Amino acid sequence: MLEAANMYKFDEILRDDPLQYRRVYEELRIEAALVIVNSPYAEVRAVVDNHDNPFMPASTFRAWFIGIIFVAAGGFINQFFSIRYPGISVGANVAQLL
Repeated sequence: MLEAANMYKFDEILRDDPLQYRRVYEELRIEAALVIVNSPYAEVRAVVDNHDNPFMPASTFRAWFIGIIFVAAGGFINQFFSIRYPGISVGANVAQLL
């Protein structure tokens, strides 16, 4: 798209052909609208919706089960290694990444 934008701005031959100039302009407008509303990457736009589904439940059995397991494991590790010097702890950032 950068090549098309540079061609639109600087190519004198393109400016002499109004039909071709208008076509490049329309392509650039469409691409700009896609980048503003969606992801700038075409591969991501093809796979991911640009809005959330309000009917998708967030409080599911899987979310609760995994959350309880990670809380228990993190609490055990933090408590078990707290008496060691220097203490080892699993922070919230690590638990969220896992």
